[in-house]
Amino acid sequence: MQVALLRTRFANADLSQLTVAEFARQRLMLEGLRFPTLVSLREAPEAGHVKLLVRMGADGLVLPGEGVDAAKLGAQVQALHEELEKVPAEPDSGSSVVGISGLMEGGGASITRQPPRREPEPEPEPEEE
Repeated sequence: MQVALLRTRFANADLSQLTVAEFARQRLMLEGLRFPTLVSLREAPEAGHVKLLVRMGADGLVLPGEGVDAAKLGAQVQALHEELEKVPAEPDSGSSVVGISGLMEGGGASITRQPPRREPEPEPEPEEE
């Protein structure tokens, strides 16, 4: 699967001060990319900003891990996951929620849909003469 990584490095302060014009420009840019887009963040987003990022067109959020201990990062991922579960899917989107750190989560479906498996056909019985 090919994805695009957009290094926005948004912080909560940036998202709080985002104007309608800036939001529209970011959304237009994200919609113009032909691949699912991961958006890098400078810090874990506040609960209200998660929905904003999804509506902006982010298909995945990349949290910063540098200088963060494992327990704190785990708590941030858990909180982000809970917030993403509350965000409804876009009508034309095939997945139910945005992924975390580039992992797509499709409401219980695998990342790539596999065709249904065909059962092998039974061998014909030999004809008796």
